[in-house]
Amino acid sequence: MKELEIEPTDLPSLARSNLKRILPEIEQHGEGPWYLLTAGGDYAASLLLFDDVWNTLSRSVEGDVVAAVPSRDVVLFTGVRSKDGIEWIKRKAHEIHEGGDHVVSQTLFRRVSGAWKVFD
Repeated sequence: MKELEIEPTDLPSLARSNLKRILPEIEQHGEGPWYLLTAGGDYAASLLLFDDVWNTLSRSVEGDVVAAVPSRDVVLFTGVRSKDGIEWIKRKAHEIHEGGDHVVSQTLFRRVSGAWKVFD
């Protein structure tokens, strides 16, 4: 870092830039009120890091975005105002987490003011 004159505070931004450079095309599946995102086979979980992606996707749902990352290759999301959508992503996250490879978490997250918070 010293040789490249990179400050520790610059690392998150640099990491996101590097990731965005190699990120395959983001694909959105579903017609609402719930959706599934993929990005190649390995990168979907990293999509939570990109504010611009979620600023765009938030227009697809009612209220704040609620998302789950059950495995590295799948992100599920819906809107906080969709009871059916939330139930679907809970169920689907559980199914993927129980039977999938490279599992991450069944936890649901809510995007509030540009940040992810655990959704109760």
